[in-house]
Amino acid sequence: MRDIPTEQGNLFFALKRAHHDLTVAMAREVSVASGVPSAQAAALVYLVQHDGCSVGYLGDLLGLNSAGTAGLVTRLVRDDLVQKSANASDARVTQLHATARGRRVARRIKPLLKQLDSQLRAGFSAAEVAVIERFLTHVSTTATDLNLGKR
Repeated sequence: MRDIPTEQGNLFFALKRAHHDLTVAMAREVSVASGVPSAQAAALVYLVQHDGCSVGYLGDLLGLNSAGTAGLVTRLVRDDLVQKSANASDARVTQLHATARGRRVARRIKPLLKQLDSQLRAGFSAAEVAVIERFLTHVSTTATDLNLGKR
Protein backbone atom coordinates (compact mmCIF):
# COMPACT_ATOMS: atom_id res chain seq x y z
CA MET A 1 0.00 0.00 0.00
CA ARG A 2 1.35 3.43 -0.94
CA ASP A 3 1.64 6.15 1.64
CA ILE A 4 -0.45 8.95 0.17
CA PRO A 5 0.23 12.41 1.61
CA THR A 6 -2.75 13.70 3.55
CA GLU A 7 -1.44 16.96 4.97
CA GLN A 8 -3.37 20.08 4.09
CA GLY A 9 -3.03 21.05 0.44
CA ASN A 10 -2.53 17.51 -0.87
CA LEU A 11 -6.16 16.48 -1.25
CA PHE A 12 -5.95 16.85 -5.02
CA PHE A 13 -2.85 14.65 -5.14
CA ALA A 14 -4.47 12.01 -2.91
CA LEU A 15 -7.56 11.91 -5.16
CA LYS A 16 -5.42 11.74 -8.30
CA ARG A 17 -3.32 8.89 -6.89
CA ALA A 18 -6.38 6.96 -5.67
CA HIS A 19 -8.07 7.40 -9.06
CA HIS A 20 -4.99 6.15 -10.87
CA ASP A 21 -4.49 3.13 -8.62
CA LEU A 22 -8.17 2.16 -8.78
CA THR A 23 -8.28 2.59 -12.56
CA VAL A 24 -5.19 0.44 -13.13
CA ALA A 25 -6.40 -2.30 -10.77
CA MET A 26 -9.90 -2.34 -12.25
CA ALA A 27 -8.62 -2.38 -15.83
CA ARG A 28 -6.54 -5.45 -15.02
CA GLU A 29 -9.25 -7.29 -13.06
CA VAL A 30 -12.11 -6.47 -15.42
CA SER A 31 -10.13 -7.52 -18.46
CA VAL A 32 -9.27 -10.86 -16.88
CA ALA A 33 -12.84 -11.48 -15.69
CA SER A 34 -14.62 -10.39 -18.85
CA GLY A 35 -12.18 -10.72 -21.72
CA VAL A 36 -12.86 -7.15 -22.83
CA PRO A 37 -11.13 -3.84 -22.02
CA SER A 38 -12.46 -1.94 -19.01
CA ALA A 39 -14.07 0.85 -21.07
CA GLN A 40 -16.13 -1.70 -22.99
CA ALA A 41 -16.98 -3.48 -19.75
CA ALA A 42 -18.18 -0.26 -18.11
CA ALA A 43 -20.34 0.52 -21.13
CA LEU A 44 -21.86 -2.96 -21.10
CA VAL A 45 -22.70 -2.92 -17.40
CA TYR A 46 -24.55 0.35 -17.91
CA LEU A 47 -26.27 -0.67 -21.14
CA VAL A 48 -27.62 -3.91 -19.67
CA GLN A 49 -29.44 -1.83 -17.06
CA HIS A 50 -30.38 1.01 -19.44
CA ASP A 51 -31.29 -0.58 -22.75
CA GLY A 52 -31.65 1.97 -25.53
CA CYS A 53 -29.28 4.50 -24.00
CA SER A 54 -28.14 7.07 -26.54
CA VAL A 55 -24.57 7.11 -27.81
CA GLY A 56 -24.15 10.69 -26.60
CA TYR A 57 -25.40 9.95 -23.10
CA LEU A 58 -23.13 6.92 -22.78
CA GLY A 59 -20.13 9.03 -23.81
CA ASP A 60 -21.02 11.71 -21.26
CA LEU A 61 -21.45 9.09 -18.56
CA LEU A 62 -18.03 7.58 -19.28
CA GLY A 63 -16.34 10.96 -19.64
CA LEU A 64 -15.44 10.50 -23.30
CA ASN A 65 -15.33 13.09 -26.06
CA SER A 66 -17.24 12.41 -29.28
CA ALA A 67 -14.27 10.75 -31.01
CA GLY A 68 -13.63 8.49 -28.02
CA THR A 69 -17.30 7.58 -27.83
CA ALA A 70 -17.46 6.80 -31.55
CA GLY A 71 -14.41 4.56 -31.26
CA LEU A 72 -15.81 2.76 -28.23
CA VAL A 73 -19.16 2.14 -29.92
CA THR A 74 -17.43 0.96 -33.11
CA ARG A 75 -15.45 -1.61 -31.11
CA LEU A 76 -18.53 -2.72 -29.16
CA VAL A 77 -20.47 -3.28 -32.40
CA ARG A 78 -17.50 -4.95 -34.11
CA ASP A 79 -17.13 -7.36 -31.18
CA ASP A 80 -20.86 -8.20 -31.25
CA LEU A 81 -21.39 -6.77 -27.77
CA VAL A 82 -23.81 -4.00 -28.78
CA GLN A 83 -26.28 -3.26 -31.56
CA LYS A 84 -27.23 0.23 -32.71
CA SER A 85 -30.67 1.47 -33.68
CA ALA A 86 -32.19 4.79 -34.65
CA ASN A 87 -34.44 6.49 -32.11
CA ALA A 88 -38.07 6.17 -33.24
CA SER A 89 -38.90 9.82 -32.56
CA ASP A 90 -35.57 11.42 -33.57
CA ALA A 91 -33.50 9.68 -36.24
CA ARG A 92 -30.48 11.83 -35.32
CA VAL A 93 -30.20 9.92 -32.04
CA THR A 94 -28.57 6.50 -32.08
CA GLN A 95 -29.58 4.10 -29.34
CA LEU A 96 -27.51 1.21 -28.05
CA HIS A 97 -28.63 -2.27 -27.02
CA ALA A 98 -26.48 -4.97 -25.45
CA THR A 99 -26.47 -8.18 -27.47
CA ALA A 100 -26.78 -11.61 -25.86
CA ARG A 101 -22.98 -11.79 -25.85
CA GLY A 102 -22.76 -8.33 -24.30
CA ARG A 103 -25.18 -9.34 -21.53
CA ARG A 104 -23.10 -12.46 -20.79
CA VAL A 105 -19.96 -10.34 -20.49
CA ALA A 106 -21.74 -7.88 -18.17
CA ARG A 107 -22.90 -10.75 -15.94
CA ARG A 108 -19.27 -11.84 -15.49
CA ILE A 109 -18.31 -8.33 -14.38
CA LYS A 110 -21.05 -7.71 -11.80
CA PRO A 111 -19.62 -9.97 -9.06
CA LEU A 112 -16.27 -8.24 -9.46
CA LEU A 113 -17.88 -4.82 -9.02
CA LYS A 114 -19.76 -6.03 -5.95
CA GLN A 115 -16.50 -7.37 -4.46
CA LEU A 116 -14.72 -4.09 -5.19
CA ASP A 117 -17.52 -2.10 -3.57
CA SER A 118 -17.29 -4.30 -0.49
CA GLN A 119 -13.51 -3.89 -0.30
CA LEU A 120 -13.75 -0.11 -0.66
CA ARG A 121 -16.36 0.08 2.13
CA ALA A 122 -14.38 -2.18 4.49
CA GLY A 123 -13.37 -0.42 7.69
CA PHE A 124 -15.89 2.39 7.28
CA SER A 125 -19.24 2.77 9.01
CA ALA A 126 -22.38 3.42 6.98
CA ALA A 127 -22.25 7.05 8.13
CA GLU A 128 -18.64 7.39 6.98
CA VAL A 129 -19.47 5.85 3.59
CA ALA A 130 -22.32 8.35 3.25
CA VAL A 131 -19.86 11.22 3.86
CA ILE A 132 -17.42 9.76 1.32
CA GLU A 133 -20.20 9.44 -1.26
CA ARG A 134 -21.33 13.01 -0.56
CA PHE A 135 -17.75 14.26 -0.93
CA LEU A 136 -17.18 12.41 -4.21
CA THR A 137 -20.48 13.72 -5.57
CA HIS A 138 -19.39 17.22 -4.55
CA VAL A 139 -16.05 16.77 -6.35
CA SER A 140 -17.78 15.55 -9.52
CA THR A 141 -20.42 18.26 -9.62
CA THR A 142 -18.05 21.13 -8.86
CA ALA A 143 -15.04 20.04 -10.93
CA THR A 144 -16.36 21.59 -14.12
CA ASP A 145 -16.93 24.89 -12.30
CA LEU A 146 -13.34 25.22 -11.11
CA ASN A 147 -11.79 28.46 -12.27
CA LEU A 148 -8.26 28.24 -10.93
CA GLY A 149 -6.07 31.21 -11.71
CA LYS A 150 -8.65 32.86 -13.98
CA ARG A 151 -9.99 35.67 -11.82
